Amino acid sequence: MLELSVEGLIAKGNSSISARRNAASKLLEKVFRVRLGRGFYGECLGVRADGNSNLSDEIGMLLSVKSAAIGLR
Repeated sequence: MLELSVEGLIAKGNSSISARRNAASKLLEKVFRVRLGRGFYGECLGVRADGNSNLSDEIGMLLSVKSAAIGLR
């Protein structure tokens, strides 16, 4: 444990986070609108993320920001 570099660990973590966000951003190129409750509750954006369930947090965050930016839920 004494040989671990704090700077190295932080750099590796930042690199990992950046790679995950980039992968999630690529999926957002294929977004579509989803009607909630047949449109009664509004609309939001969705994306098919088959095989990318490990990116669900990043995808959800980016979708919510993109949805809000265009006035959707």
